[in-house]
Amino acid sequence: MNKKNEDFYNVKELADKFKVHVNTIYHAIRSGRIQAFKVGKGEKASWRIYKTEIERMAAFDARRMIDDIVQKEVDKKVKTIQLQMTKNGDANDYAA
Repeated sequence: MNKKNEDFYNVKELADKFKVHVNTIYHAIRSGRIQAFKVGKGEKASWRIYKTEIERMAAFDARRMIDDIVQKEVDKKVKTIQLQMTKNGDANDYAA
């Protein structure tokens, strides 16, 4: 990458970085999951993705992953409590 392109990835660079096919990146751009902009016109046009966009996506995915982990832990604890209540015959005492 030359100096003026240090803030961007092109589609191939991003695909290489994440070890996916370039069509996966194009699909993500078309679906709006990755925000990108076109450079050039016609057949010579190409897409650029800001590096900050990839950082934003990584942060979002990390938050989503943490939320999923927390939810799974909560679900496990709720199930454990429900099982204990059922064994003790307390389940009907707390029914809504």
